[in-house]
Amino acid sequence: MFIIFLAAATILPTTAVADSRIDRLERTVAELGERIRKLEQQNRQQHIIIENRQTKQPVYACNVSVFGHSYEASADNEGIARQQVRKACAAEQNAMFCTDREIKCRKYP
Repeated sequence: MFIIFLAAATILPTTAVADSRIDRLERTVAELGERIRKLEQQNRQQHIIIENRQTKQPVYACNVSVFGHSYEASADNEGIARQQVRKACAAEQNAMFCTDREIKCRKYP
């Protein structure tokens, strides 16, 4: 009989802790449900589209023409594309013809 009483005494505090955790979780779920309801109501009023969009990074294509030779490069960073064009140009021409002023870049979405 003593063993049953001891077992019941150790289970009761655990049950109380579990009940408080369940109550806390239920309150949190109710709060989140209310926040969702408010956002959906705001969405209807303002016509907001809520979705996860993955935007693609733009691509920069740069080129320079020196004495009839064209040098091109592309990268998702304009500075890197310019540097690649400058290096390719300077490898075959005098570097004074391969300046940033001469290099033209376009951004493609």
